[in-house]
Amino acid sequence: MGASAFEVLATTTVGLSPSYWSAIPSNPNTYNVTEGETLRFRYSNDHNIWQLASREAYEACNFQGAKELAGRDQGGGGGNFPPNTYNLVAESQGVMYIACQVSSHCSAGQKVMITVSPPPTSSLLERICDCAIQSGLCDQTCNAMFTSDSVSPECQSLYAEGVCNSSPVIGFNTLYRDACTACPTASPAPSGPPGSCYVFLQGCNQIVQNNKWVRDFWGEENRQSGVDRLTCEKTRRRSFQTWCRMDILGGAVTMHFNAPNLAPTSPAGSCYFYLTHCPLQAAITSNTWIRDHWGEANRQSGSDRIVCEKTRRTGFATWCGTPFAAVTMHFNVLNSIPPALTSPSRSCYI
Repeated sequence: MGASAFEVLATTTVGLSPSYWSAIPSNPNTYNVTEGETLRFRYSNDHNIWQLASREAYEACNFQGAKELAGRDQGGGGGNFPPNTYNLVAESQGVMYIACQVSSHCSAGQKVMITVSPPPTSSLLERICDCAIQSGLCDQTCNAMFTSDSVSPECQSLYAEGVCNSSPVIGFNTLYRDACTACPTASPAPSGPPGSCYVFLQGCNQIVQNNKWVRDFWGEENRQSGVDRLTCEKTRRRSFQTWCRMDILGGAVTMHFNAPNLAPTSPAGSCYFYLTHCPLQAAITSNTWIRDHWGEANRQSGSDRIVCEKTRRTGFATWCGTPFAAVTMHFNVLNSIPPALTSPSRSCYI
């Protein structure tokens, strides 16, 4: 059974970054995909892609009767490496045996076995539900939903099947509303702890959890994404888009920022520190403002802004074994002392 015209089919990249298909031996060397899905091979000019005739040929690296799918000069890659990209569509159920025919690469383990399973059947309700989520068109009428310029080709295909020609149409609209209500949606972003940054990735080809809120620990420790909203919501978002190569492969990034508690504004002449992580000091509390009593008593951090914001910050980073960006300082200026009164004579002021 072929994949439906509506079904949104996944793309699986063969191999792991940075070598992908060029890695010897291949890791992983087995894949399980659904009929209609795409396997993306990214590789250098030192490799090619052949489909072997059988399991026996695969085990023996026997290329007799094999078919070349893509050569060394395939092209289509992004950047300097890898220069070649080949998309293999799993068109029919069964097992595909793929190997590199160059030199002894196959014998060295550059080969993969791909098992292709039939796609799951989807009810009309499920298909409408998927389309509603994909295009964000709940509360639209039937025709408006499927013919809008913003909908995907899959939604247009569903419309072409005549789903809006049901009689009466209002019966279909009721079904559609039921789908929008019943469809699972992404869980809300975590609301804590204060001073945290979360990312929700969709379609990222790196070794990372997709479709789930994940805390940006690295960004908090190295880029202050848990302290600065713009860093979390913009800078880190761009970093994830680049890391996942979404400009080429597609996908989406959503960020969520939980603001840190405000730094104490008193007493005058005080210094506070805020740590997102402190692995070398298990007893210290992270993600909260703590007064630097020791620094005030021994290093004048309560009276000297530079000592508080720079010297003590460096000291805490070393003490905790964290990057400099994992430490935030706050200085409350010491009240200035007004000039002493000069009268009356023979008087004493404190």
